[in-house]
Amino acid sequence: MGKLRGELEDLAFRWVDPITWEQLHEAVEARRSEGEQFLAGVEGLLSERLHENNIKARVEWRIKRLYSIHSKLVKSQTSIDQVYDLLALRVVTSSVQELYARLRHHPQHLASRPGRIKDFIAMPAPICISRCTQP
Repeated sequence: MGKLRGELEDLAFRWVDPITWEQLHEAVEARRSEGEQFLAGVEGLLSERLHENNIKARVEWRIKRLYSIHSKLVKSQTSIDQVYDLLALRVVTSSVQELYARLRHHPQHLASRPGRIKDFIAMPAPICISRCTQP
């Protein structure tokens, strides 16, 4: 449902505010190739580490949707250059405890950069905790 919602928001945004949509589209497209290459590389490295540690998990990545970027820019009153979460990587596993136990030995691969890269293993988001710990 979230994916469908995102697609509908982007489609509506394009028609409601075509000038802003075009500006954001150009800005994101200018970063897309480099971002996709980076995410693919990180995905490969992380998948390898998960496999080495016998963790059954799925690694996903995405580039933030245009309407979501627009909403963030309006809310924070900043420019596109100040949006650091254009890229996101997610590890989906059935056991948070297993992930913690196995990956804690590899902090160099999971180092966060305050304000730029968030480490939700070391500092989980409240919504993740509630979703992940329910049976």
